[in-house]
Amino acid sequence: MTKVEAHNVLRAIYSIAEDTALTGVLSEGRGYSMQTYNRIRMIAIKEEWIDELLFDELTDENCANMEIVGVAAGLLAAALK
Repeated sequence: MTKVEAHNVLRAIYSIAEDTALTGVLSEGRGYSMQTYNRIRMIAIKEEWIDELLFDELTDENCANMEIVGVAAGLLAAALK
């Protein structure tokens, strides 16, 4: 995965989360979105695009809803730009 591809996927997660916040549709996609965010986060750490300490792994304990996934994805996308 390239940095551009990672950025684009994270922006898509952000957009879906934004739509979910407004409509409630796709709220069940939180788990898949969290997994995707976490995979991209690990790639970004391995490739040394980001510092591991800046972005937490998303878990059920620290990520109660899709909006939090969206915020995390948006911030990570900004860091990769």
